[in-house]
Amino acid sequence: MKFGLISCFAVVACALLFSICSCTIREDNPYRVVVFHSYEEDFSAYPHFNKLIQKEFDNHHLNVEIKTLYLDCEEYSAKAELARMYFLIDSIGSWNPDIILVNEDQATYSLLACNHPLVHKIPVVFAGVNYPNDLMLSRYSNVTGFRDKINFVENFNVAREFTNTKSVYLLGDSTVLDMKTREDLLHCLTSELHEYQYKNHLPPTYQDISDIDLIIDSARAQSVVPYIYIQPMKTFHEGRIDVLLWRFSRYGSNMTYLQTKRDYTVYNISSMMYNMSFTAINDGFGFGERLLGGYFTSLETQVADQVGLATRILNGESPSVIPISDSKKEYLLDWDVMRYFGIKLKDVPLDKYRIVNIPFYNRYATLCNSLLVIVGFAFLLITCFAIYRITKETKRNMELLDNLSREKKLRSMISLGSEILAWRWEDSHFYFEDSFYKMIHRPVSAISLNTFLAYVHPKDRHIVSENLAVISKASEDLTENTLKNSQIRINFKGRYEWWEARHSTILDKNTNSVIIQGLLINIQSHKEHEMELEKARDIADKTELKQSFLSNMSHEIRTPLNAIVGFSNLLTTSDNFTEKERTNFINVINQNSTLMLKLIDDIIDLSKIETKNAAFVYEQISANDILNQAYCNQLGNCPIGIRFTQKGYESSNLSVTIDRMRMAQALDNLIDNSFKFTNKGFVEIGVRYDNTEEVEFYVKDSGLGIDENYQKIIFNRFFKQDEFQHGSGLGLPICKLIVEEMNGRMSVSSSPGIGSTFSIFLPLANQDKI
Repeated sequence: MKFGLISCFAVVACALLFSICSCTIREDNPYRVVVFHSYEEDFSAYPHFNKLIQKEFDNHHLNVEIKTLYLDCEEYSAKAELARMYFLIDSIGSWNPDIILVNEDQATYSLLACNHPLVHKIPVVFAGVNYPNDLMLSRYSNVTGFRDKINFVENFNVAREFTNTKSVYLLGDSTVLDMKTREDLLHCLTSELHEYQYKNHLPPTYQDISDIDLIIDSARAQSVVPYIYIQPMKTFHEGRIDVLLWRFSRYGSNMTYLQTKRDYTVYNISSMMYNMSFTAINDGFGFGERLLGGYFTSLETQVADQVGLATRILNGESPSVIPISDSKKEYLLDWDVMRYFGIKLKDVPLDKYRIVNIPFYNRYATLCNSLLVIVGFAFLLITCFAIYRITKETKRNMELLDNLSREKKLRSMISLGSEILAWRWEDSHFYFEDSFYKMIHRPVSAISLNTFLAYVHPKDRHIVSENLAVISKASEDLTENTLKNSQIRINFKGRYEWWEARHSTILDKNTNSVIIQGLLINIQSHKEHEMELEKARDIADKTELKQSFLSNMSHEIRTPLNAIVGFSNLLTTSDNFTEKERTNFINVINQNSTLMLKLIDDIIDLSKIETKNAAFVYEQISANDILNQAYCNQLGNCPIGIRFTQKGYESSNLSVTIDRMRMAQALDNLIDNSFKFTNKGFVEIGVRYDNTEEVEFYVKDSGLGIDENYQKIIFNRFFKQDEFQHGSGLGLPICKLIVEEMNGRMSVSSSPGIGSTFSIFLPLANQDKI
């Protein structure tokens, strides 16, 4: 019995030890995962795709090392594609992968069809496959995954929900995948989509384009019957892509495009369509292609399902017992494309659709507006409290300044005390009274110039030397006595103190020699009081500046804040407003919130530049490049009716050394001002160079102009010629600080009613190359 218990304990201990060792080994040796993608490596969706795969493995707490390979299927014929896949599998053979993840139809088919021995040994999980090859899958017991069959019914319903066009356009060719797609579509047309008719276009010659006219015109006449147009891509492979472009340019306004595949021919085809385009697959959706949305499996769902299944297999479950299942689909829309077509958030049933790429503010607009109001109230309270404290401190400092001033006047009437030393300069030596020698602990004797200078502060010795140089010359042209005072620092008592040397130069007419006599007066206490007064004055000046700054800032902030608070209260206290009025109120709140945030950003930027905390990264840049960047940045902001032009310099060698980002900020501010104050006419930006050491960047407009009196103060903080115009009055001061930090200068020339020209002059970087 005892031996049995010991044996059981030993077995349990060994199992526990083996488990610990296995965990340690696995932690040191991560699972090796190979990921195959169908398309080219620079496909815009793949960086996000790969990050999602790594993130999902991290969520499952699996330590993995991932190697990603790209089939680039559109570059190869069918036979070459299988050869490339065989080569890619060969390249990972020595790496000994634990599992293979393969995505989309092309890579999945090639992986299984190339018949590489390694594929039969390693578990494979596929995903994003619209039409798996069931016959080929039956040969592999180590392959499982997710089927992502296209749902034409729901995608047509999505298209019908957002557009009134009569025709749905699909593109396909003679590949196995497209034939499967067409077969599935025809089945849906006969079983579920009875209101749609099917037309297959394959014009062999240009003359057949008239037949296409007839077919499409026929579709227009039968407005109650939508058509499905399938354009086989074989036509375009034979050099007839011009037919497709011709059709889109002529009939695109009456068509809706539905993407069912992705290859080089249909890539970004949605941008050719006048109407909205939709997609039944996730390839390219949400990554810059103009596809509004559809009903399909999202990339996040595809990755989550695939990695979840891979985790089960890596944890010991056999792929042979895991059946192939259908991917979960959902209704998706792209926020950027919604904005392009002017679709409002309120027009979308959010309980049905999920919107991707939507900014946080738009997703939680009510919460953000509430937070802005709360932050605005808090900032207003803090500002009021700060103004109160600064006002109180200013009053106290002014009282201190008055007290110090009265004390200075009182001390000026008091005797200077006993530290007054009489001296004379004669025969190139100093002679002092006896109290001086006692103070410096030296015997009474004449003191040479060098000995005296040893007591004088090094920075003040030139004052003594210059005075003596004047004295030596005075013997020739001195006709009357002269009185001079100078203040120097002297160390007679172990530390430097301020002394005032009052001396008189006298010409002895009998000997025709110059005699200097005078007093040394200790003024250290007066200097200390002067420094206290200066410090108090500086404090008072800074306090006054702070109070003025906060008053201006409080005024500028209060204006948009009142609008935010006022319209927010209207929205929350009354239900009698129409939807249009509420929308206008929200627009006013958003506009004023943007103004307040812009003001705060300008204040922070101004503070950083003034305190030298703003980083400037200098590089030598062509003047024309700077001009082109500013023109492109502002082209979309030009008001309607204003002509916006640029005028570059004829030589591309003209360049300056600047911080690119800060220079762009300065030019953007100047261009924004011209747009703001120009109601008609033009705004021109350009570069001028007159063979000097400076390059001129200018912004010229035909706007309201600036009065000559205002031109002197236009760069002051918070100055606004028109108080009713939007803005904080900080744009031009920030521009001036940026330009001066880059060793440049600014100027303005303007005439009321004619226009203004703001110029930035910067040092030339490569004058010798022009």
